[in-house]
Amino acid sequence: QFGVSPSYATTLLKERTGMPLMGYVDMLRLNEARALLREQDLPLREVVAAYRDAGGAGRLALQIHLSWAPTEAEAEAVAHDQWRTNVFPEPMSWDTATPQAFDAAAEHVPVAVVREHVRVSADLGQHVAWLQEYAELGFDDLYLHFVGQDQAPFIDAFGAGALSLAR
Repeated sequence: QFGVSPSYATTLLKERTGMPLMGYVDMLRLNEARALLREQDLPLREVVAAYRDAGGAGRLALQIHLSWAPTEAEAEAVAHDQWRTNVFPEPMSWDTATPQAFDAAAEHVPVAVVREHVRVSADLGQHVAWLQEYAELGFDDLYLHFVGQDQAPFIDAFGAGALSLAR
């Protein structure tokens, strides 16, 4: 018992969060689902199976963050430079207010942590193998996100090499 009417509580919640009650409940459910997925570290195969077993009939798409360069050291450096600020879970990723704060938080992120989030390799054959693994898991569409800023070498290498090998 809080001594507050349901109507007032709903109004107060919307004022504090900017969300209606059901939107807030949905957000809490999604956050819980994300936390469970992270904690259980479900393999993608199980996520695909759960989707299909629950009646999911639509196309399955997967975005793959990757870094490629002519050498392994360059590929690693690109991934680390461009992606080390993107490895933080909620609520830190929500509560960090400025790019400078993200940079400060990411200052000591090791390359190994970035590699947990980005497929890094100078070997086009390795990238092809990863893409084939995802396709074999049941993903219909693979969206490649090269994390580096200089897109032209990546497009040239993947267009001429990796994607022709994957067909």
